[in-house]
Amino acid sequence: MNNVCEGGMDAGGAGDDSGSGDAAACECEVGETESVECGNCGTRRRICTEACRWSSFTACLDEGPCEAGATAEVACGDCGRQGRLCNTSCQWEDVGACSDEGECTPGETSTAECPGCNVQVRTCDGECRWGEYGACSDTGACVAGEMETRECGNCGHQTRTCNDGCSWNDWSDCDDAPDACTPFTIESRPCGNCNTGTQTRTCTDACTWTTFGACAGGGTCARGAVQSGLNARCCGGTWQQTCSDLCEWEPYQCVGGEVCAGITICCDGTVPPYCIRPLFCEL
Repeated sequence: MNNVCEGGMDAGGAGDDSGSGDAAACECEVGETESVECGNCGTRRRICTEACRWSSFTACLDEGPCEAGATAEVACGDCGRQGRLCNTSCQWEDVGACSDEGECTPGETSTAECPGCNVQVRTCDGECRWGEYGACSDTGACVAGEMETRECGNCGHQTRTCNDGCSWNDWSDCDDAPDACTPFTIESRPCGNCNTGTQTRTCTDACTWTTFGACAGGGTCARGAVQSGLNARCCGGTWQQTCSDLCEWEPYQCVGGEVCAGITICCDGTVPPYCIRPLFCEL
């Protein structure tokens, strides 16, 4: 850069050897800068041009947010207030502690217990004050100490209790009786001669059995039973039949006498079918 200004004076303002030149023609040395304070600790700057003249000052630069010595009050904490002082560097500094704060932080929630381990909730409003509690929420399954009973098995019952954590304990064992039956169940068993008959009983709605009913069916006689009588064709003996192993009567047989074929009159002249006296038949 040429640091010699017009008129024969260099940037330092000294004249040439001839002594000519206008010293007033140069204000400054080319490239020189100058700063002055302005605003809130800011600075305005200008520079010496190639014509050895000062340029215009710039706008105020690098100002602080406040005027040195100024005071202010700002929000702090939970809707509180705090003093501030602008220092000599034109920067704010907090003065003292935050004061006059509210009850809570906006948006914060708190809970309170309700019966049954349930809770109700309230919310902090924008002015740092608690709102009203809401309705109780159903977070617990039951109320501590509560007892519940249900039917089980055959007319039995079992219980469970609500613990301190408001949840149900396990069900107790069913207390139905060992000999209890299922209502309206029908039970049958064999009966009668040769156990070929059937009798039934029914379970009541109280889980107890009725008595067995009458025997239905079964053999016509008891195994090995014998019945006897007189018959016109069995002369001198006993007309007899025996109950079989299947509890059915076997055919009659003439025991201790003689069977006469074709006779229609008893040996002693009486009318069949029974003989009065054990006499032999006459053809």
